Amino acid sequence: QTPLYQSSAQVLVAPISLPLQGQQSYALVNMASEQLVAASPEVANLAQRELASDGITPGVVSVEASLEDQTLIFAATSPRPSAARQTADAYASAYLDHRSLQLQQDLQDGEDSINAVINDINEQIRRAESELAAAQASGDESRATVLQLRITSLSEQLTTQQTSLNQILLAGSAPVGHVVAPAYLPSSPSSPDVQRNRLLGILLGISLGVGLAFLLERLDQGVRLREDVETSTG
Repeated sequence: QTPLYQSSAQVLVAPISLPLQGQQSYALVNMASEQLVAASPEVANLAQRELASDGITPGVVSVEASLEDQTLIFAATSPRPSAARQTADAYASAYLDHRSLQLQQDLQDGEDSINAVINDINEQIRRAESELAAAQASGDESRATVLQLRITSLSEQLTTQQTSLNQILLAGSAPVGHVVAPAYLPSSPSSPDVQRNRLLGILLGISLGVGLAFLLERLDQGVRLREDVETSTG
């Protein structure tokens, strides 16, 4: 068997907080979902492109999630110790890059939505101010009072939306996680397990030997003892 080396990198997944209608919404980390993302083709493509640029053949990667400490463990196996280490590091980095890109996309969608609301509120304020000027010019005080209250209300809504927009800009710089344990260079193969294989070989050899001996005895029709003759002839 070809000796295989294994190395692993551990990533701490940080919760992401997003503004929601002027308030802060704190999202809990769903480690099962994050594990699926970490093992997704998108993350694999990012990691393999990075490895290919360095002339490294990627190893085989598995991802495990720890619910207690909210970490992901990227374990890579390769015939080369250095390739195992670099593969684990590349996948950990690719996962964080993918999560950061996804956050930026979500924030951009939120920013676009809030900007659309802000533009609509500004247009409503502009029309209300125009109507207010006309009401004041005509001496319609009751109409002017209503319009002034409406402008005040719209201005408060505008302030709320601008606050949400500022929170989105701040959320864009929040960390999505970081590597808490970089991959190490393995000093000895993780497989094959020679001691285990020897034990299995011994057990298998004994089992086959006993089974074969029993089978041969059952199939043997030879007569060798006096008792055999008496049993066969009566």
